[in-house]
Amino acid sequence: MEWYEYIISSGITTILIGLVAKYFLENHKKELNKELSVFETRLKNSIFYFSRQFEALSALYELFYGLLPTKTHPEMEWEDACSEIALDFEQLEKDLNYYLAKHTAVLETDVIDLIREADHLCAEGKFEIGQGGTVTPRGLNMAEELYKKLSTATNMLRAHVDVQRKSPE
Repeated sequence: MEWYEYIISSGITTILIGLVAKYFLENHKKELNKELSVFETRLKNSIFYFSRQFEALSALYELFYGLLPTKTHPEMEWEDACSEIALDFEQLEKDLNYYLAKHTAVLETDVIDLIREADHLCAEGKFEIGQGGTVTPRGLNMAEELYKKLSTATNMLRAHVDVQRKSPE
């Protein structure tokens, strides 16, 4: 084999190797771009979902902190606060229904269940108000239970949002 034949055959081999490598690299690039597109879509969805959950958490905090009445006299006790909560059962029921209608899609099932239970307490508790605005002992217990359920729901949703907020290490 002459030197020029050797150069021609090695040149052809180099060109063929280059073409094959280019083909494989282009295919690999296409696959990586597909994967990247999937990850970008997942990231956008996660950002949207997180922002909706954060809105739901903020709205739940608003409901929860709005639940407790302001102190109206120096000797006000927990039973007095529960009485005022009970007097608001009808409005609280509407507020909880509105909250669920707006945020159920992004809430965990256990949080939804607690808020539904709280809503049920309001629906039943509004009938525990006697003439003259006196609250029955059962109504007071329902108000306290409502407070506990909303507190637990708020803490659970907060924990769920906090897990998503923390960056992986």
